[in-house]
Amino acid sequence: MYLIRILVISILIPLVGCVEPQGGKLVGQRVSGGILLLKNPIETRDLKYADWFETAGRMDTYARTRHLAPSNGWKTLLVEEFDEVISQGSPGWQIIGKPAIRPIRLDDTKGIELLAPKDPFEMCGIQRIINPTLLAGRDVRLEVRFTCRSSRRVKALSGISLSLRAIDGSGALHTLDLPIVADVSPGWESQHYRLRFHPTIGPITIRIDITSPDTIFTIDRITLTGKETLPQSMPKSAGKSTSQPVVQPINLIAGGDFETGQHLFFTSATKYWPNGDEMSIPSQWEFDYDAVVGENSMLIHIADETGRLVFGPLDLNPKSITSRSGILKWYLSFHARVERPTTIIATLRNRKGTIEQSSFQLTNDWQRFTKTFTITARTYDERVELASTELLFDVLGDGLSKPNRCWLDAVALTNVYSEKPYIPSEPVEVGLFGPVPNPTDLSNLLDLKSPVSFGIRLRAYPAKQTKSDSAKATIKPAAESDTDQKATSTPDIKVGKLAVDVLDAWDRVVWTKTTTPIIPATGVLNDTIKLQLPRGYYRVLATLWSGEPGESKIISRANLAIATIDLNDPVPLSNMFGLSTDGANVSMRTTHIGAGWVRMDLPAHRVQIRPGLYDFTFWRLLVAQCKRAQVEIFVGLTLPKSKALWKMFLEQLFKDNEILPIGAVIHPPAISAQPIQEYANQLAWISDLLTVHAPEMKLIQYLSGWDDESASPSNRPKFTTGISGFTCIETQIPEACEPTLETLGAQNQHLWDLRVPAHIGGAPNRSAKTTVNNPLAADGPIELLAYPIDPVRSASRFVRSLLIRSLAGVEMVCSDAVVLSPVRSIYDETSRCLHEKDLSPRAALVAFDLMTSLLNDATAKRWIDAPDGSRLLYFEKDNGQAVVAAWRPFGLSPTKLGFVNLPANIKVIDCMGLPEPVVSKADRRIVEVNEIIRYLIAPADHRENLRQSLDSVKIMIDSAATNPAG
Repeated sequence: MYLIRILVISILIPLVGCVEPQGGKLVGQRVSGGILLLKNPIETRDLKYADWFETAGRMDTYARTRHLAPSNGWKTLLVEEFDEVISQGSPGWQIIGKPAIRPIRLDDTKGIELLAPKDPFEMCGIQRIINPTLLAGRDVRLEVRFTCRSSRRVKALSGISLSLRAIDGSGALHTLDLPIVADVSPGWESQHYRLRFHPTIGPITIRIDITSPDTIFTIDRITLTGKETLPQSMPKSAGKSTSQPVVQPINLIAGGDFETGQHLFFTSATKYWPNGDEMSIPSQWEFDYDAVVGENSMLIHIADETGRLVFGPLDLNPKSITSRSGILKWYLSFHARVERPTTIIATLRNRKGTIEQSSFQLTNDWQRFTKTFTITARTYDERVELASTELLFDVLGDGLSKPNRCWLDAVALTNVYSEKPYIPSEPVEVGLFGPVPNPTDLSNLLDLKSPVSFGIRLRAYPAKQTKSDSAKATIKPAAESDTDQKATSTPDIKVGKLAVDVLDAWDRVVWTKTTTPIIPATGVLNDTIKLQLPRGYYRVLATLWSGEPGESKIISRANLAIATIDLNDPVPLSNMFGLSTDGANVSMRTTHIGAGWVRMDLPAHRVQIRPGLYDFTFWRLLVAQCKRAQVEIFVGLTLPKSKALWKMFLEQLFKDNEILPIGAVIHPPAISAQPIQEYANQLAWISDLLTVHAPEMKLIQYLSGWDDESASPSNRPKFTTGISGFTCIETQIPEACEPTLETLGAQNQHLWDLRVPAHIGGAPNRSAKTTVNNPLAADGPIELLAYPIDPVRSASRFVRSLLIRSLAGVEMVCSDAVVLSPVRSIYDETSRCLHEKDLSPRAALVAFDLMTSLLNDATAKRWIDAPDGSRLLYFEKDNGQAVVAAWRPFGLSPTKLGFVNLPANIKVIDCMGLPEPVVSKADRRIVEVNEIIRYLIAPADHRENLRQSLDSVKIMIDSAATNPAG
């Protein structure tokens, strides 16, 4: 039985009235005022074979009911399951050319199989026309479910073209091709696409073309689900009425008074390399008791850098606003003060660029600042961009050695101007305070031996008292003002129902609590929960409803990410796994998650003041921080263009350093008439230099700069010292790089890969209101948008990309993922980061930590590839234990692996540390695998049993093969 023991340490102010969950009584134990759900792992196995969807993730009905609006904005537009397939096709579909079509059945599911005509071959396929009114002006999720049960079918899939064709308003035809990524999988697999359709779109066709002979495509379902891109059409004229409509005040910034700890903001700071390039670093901030509204403000510490606070994404589209001209006005209001006078810059911008920007001079006294943003929103394209807008505050540093301090409070972006100190986003706001109150490094990363503590706060408005009288000055535009009403005391009131749940990495509810909060006269209600959680990744969700969860209106919500790991797990010297740094950002938690070394790029031009003179201040700060964190360094060098400057650059680099890098990667020249020879000359020269001055430093050759012919051993440069290979291979499925890795491994005695690509996903959008969608491709009225990344799936691929290097004998592996790399905008790419924008952990960080704790001191001894594509890597540890990492490279449908003589005390867990169900059949223990990694862990006295069981591993098949349906 998988049991999470939760210990109640203290309750600060208890919430009132724990009630039974909606939708029936859950089986569990009452602890900490909530319910601990007791479930066997086999009861939740289906989550590991379920598709992940944005916003909802893998939540079950219970969790969705408690934290998502009943409609959730999405509705089904089309479901095609090919139930009435005949050889002439399927109803609703048109046949193009002469494809071979036959019905099939697999796992009791009907489908359709498309094959190329025998001879002669000509392009053919099927298509379906979709009513454009279903899709116009919508964001649409397209799901295509198909199967590839053999390598031959995977290869045949390359002859399939999936596309959308549409006619625009002028009658022109547009075609958008949709990429298909697939590999061997025993069952049905879904691929999802996020699409955006312009309101003026004409007839739309979804088309499947067979473009080459020997093509087979087996498909059973196509689903279209959509939601309105914008909340409403542009407001129309109200006619001849001259009366002014009553406008409901709206504040787009939840938690702008910093009273509830809502993390709908993130921070960063900007330093500059000597050549002027920007470098983001973490910003030191905290909640402070010097406030204008309520009790808390935001305090940011600024040294010689520029400090930034960002709110977003914000949807600026009109809701209750009437705009006849398409000109919108939003009103910014905030209070600020500083220790030393400086400038703050407020910027409103979207993906297209800055909408408006204003500078304000801050002094030591609290002041209220206002700004009117005038926005044009006449067209659909303009309004789409407004749906994901960000508000930035940049506080300029003054270059003094002592950090300046800046306080911000009562930040609001409203649709009406008001003289009030603050307009709340909701009459009651809920927030979550994490266990790490001042996150200047990776936050909410906790030791599994310590309790996880988080605070819940509800704040009602108007509050009992404000400090508006302390504002010494007001800077505001000429605008219509409201009559200021004095805040009054709030009587004790019930505010609906509060649903609080702790979800694990699979979005399974592990602890749940429902209360009827009663807000006291002070307007603030606090609750502190302390839970003892096992190793893993968790999200705390808190949603306040006006009535029963799922049956009323959502008033406010908050989300908090937490990870528990073994912070004291030792990291051996020269361990296999490393991480990258971005600029001079080295996390003090690097060794906590199992990476004993980092790689940092240092291009010469960034630190050059003038030719021959370099400023290595940042480098020395990095070296000193690495020394404090007990982290070793590999440096990626790009030498100066002029050979005459090489020696000056390197001598200044290594002068007076506390520690030297343990290795250096030399990047090839970017532009050269003789790239191989010039690179060989660089490496030979540096090799000789290191032999004299730093003989223990490794010199790593960059191999991915060569094509296949020039990378052969006969063409590769030769050196007098030992050289290790350095490669980088970009692939969607990590295993696709194996042929190249194996070739390099066969040619090199030592192969190191110090930039393994990473593409990491996070939790569903935390505001649950708007999403920043990056366009990948577009053709006229159709856009293909980046689909949000499944957090656990990406975590597994991240780990797999590191583990498969052991197949090629790679000795040291460094991922391109970074622990600490603050972002400066909601539009920044964060798929390389092991954290969210606010530095709270992602699921991939927990998966990396688990992998390193198991394998940092392990040696790869054996690997087995089963016929269906399943893979097992066998490692032996220094303490006598053995670990098998098992997975299948593609898909979520399960493959059953049967092991003979596998002892019962061998533990099986997934890549997030959760136990796996293991069942027996005859003399075999069955372990199910898919593309989510599983670990089999044997104690020292059963290592030999585990090793021998690999000799008898067998694919267990308990479903009939695909046959034509009768």
